[in-house]
Amino acid sequence: MTIHKSSFDIAGVIRQLKSSHGAAFIQAITLKLSQLIEADYTFIALLDRIEHTSTTICLVSNGKVLDNFSYALRETPCEDVSNNNICIFETGVAALFPNDLLLEQMGIQGYLGTPLCDSENNVMGLLVALYQKPIKQADAVADLFELFSGRIAAEIERTAKQQQLLDLNHTLEEKVRLRTAELAQTLDQLKTTQQQIFEKEKQAALGRLVSGVAHEVNTPLGSAVLASSALSDQLAELQKMFQANSLTRAQLQNGFTQLRQLTQVLNHNLERTADLIDSFKQVAMQQYADEKHPFVLAEWFDTLKKALQPQLMSANVTLIVSPEIPKNLLVDTYQARLTIIFSHIINNCCSHAFEDSFNGIREVHISIVTQNSDLRISIADTGIGMAEQVRQQACDPFFTTKRSQGAVGLGLCIVNNLVVSGLQGELELASETGTGTRLCIVLPNIVLPEGVQH
Repeated sequence: MTIHKSSFDIAGVIRQLKSSHGAAFIQAITLKLSQLIEADYTFIALLDRIEHTSTTICLVSNGKVLDNFSYALRETPCEDVSNNNICIFETGVAALFPNDLLLEQMGIQGYLGTPLCDSENNVMGLLVALYQKPIKQADAVADLFELFSGRIAAEIERTAKQQQLLDLNHTLEEKVRLRTAELAQTLDQLKTTQQQIFEKEKQAALGRLVSGVAHEVNTPLGSAVLASSALSDQLAELQKMFQANSLTRAQLQNGFTQLRQLTQVLNHNLERTADLIDSFKQVAMQQYADEKHPFVLAEWFDTLKKALQPQLMSANVTLIVSPEIPKNLLVDTYQARLTIIFSHIINNCCSHAFEDSFNGIREVHISIVTQNSDLRISIADTGIGMAEQVRQQACDPFFTTKRSQGAVGLGLCIVNNLVVSGLQGELELASETGTGTRLCIVLPNIVLPEGVQH
């Protein structure tokens, strides 16, 4: 075989291939190259970097297109080509790569391979010629391969991108339809489950209140039991001395003093217990009687503070209200929803703003003022604050930075939904790392004019 590149009608080859594209082009150029270089096998293959294999997309032998196949690259001359090298073995290639069984089975002596690179100069495929006899004038074959490799690579890349675009266009409408249907279904499910979530959170909030009040009640109740026991013992002692006719005036006077002191202790602790239970009962009833009605805001807030006090004390957090809520300020809204909003926000402050390692001032500042008929509420803590990314997601459902500690991530989501949807208000969250967090809530048209009867 004698090959001279100058003897090729290169322009004629290009003209013949100019009107073909895609698979037709790949097949036509492989046939033409196989004819020109008189190789026993000529093929174009694509690489799979993950599997480290190569798969032919056109294989020609003796002027015929054969079935495509895949083969492993390891310990083959094609492996060198896949590393962006032009490989030429004029003869003896099978001996040089003894583990390449295909070379031996096909009786290959000569090998010439050129990498096919994409627009980013990454090797994506191979152009290979195999000879069962030694290659003569291999440089001329290599020059011819190099001449056409760029055009082949460009066509493979163009075809792949065109197919991707066709596939995308073909599936886009179906994807939009499916996503729209999924979104509609999800929205329906959210509407269905939203109320369930709110109810569960009400129960959870009530559970926290019960636990806190029970813990707080134990102290005065325990003191009352001790005082009652001491009172009984003192009465028994006085009665014993009276029956024995040994009771002196001084002993009687001293007994009366102790009885009076024990009675005061007993009354004080019982009143404290009754006050706590009364506050709890009012809040607990609000969890279920969620109806819109006028109420005195200051009275409601005093009741709420008592119910939340155990939680604040547990976290060593001080609640500061400034300015004071006017005693006669009347609002017409939903007590239970407002209670849940404040409960979740205070819980968030105690759980997230002030971690165990926090050494700064532990305060929550609340400001409740009126603006015409609107109620403006500001709740700001002096805690650790939030990073901007956390702040942006803080009201998203199920977002939490403490999932490993059992947090669910629904607190601020429920607050946001109750403020915006439940009370038709507005909520703004501002925070920076190290500067605390501020929640601003505006509830429109709930402040009643002065003189309206409750």
